[in-house]
Amino acid sequence: MTTFVYQGPRRGFDRAVLLAHGAGADLEAPALRAVADALADARVPSLRFNYPYRDAGRRAPDRPAALDAA
Repeated sequence: MTTFVYQGPRRGFDRAVLLAHGAGADLEAPALRAVADALADARVPSLRFNYPYRDAGRRAPDRPAALDAA
């Protein structure tokens, strides 16, 4: 199961931003959190998520097809 964190307004928005972490990080990476916080302050909803390999406790990313599917 992939972990998601939604931030920002719940209604009345016309855009949203999907934030994906880089290799070696997860959805709690400081840079990702800072961007999500800034977007929420601007009332732009965002969604941070972990790729399945991070939720499974692995450090190496999956193959591109698996990452795209996530």
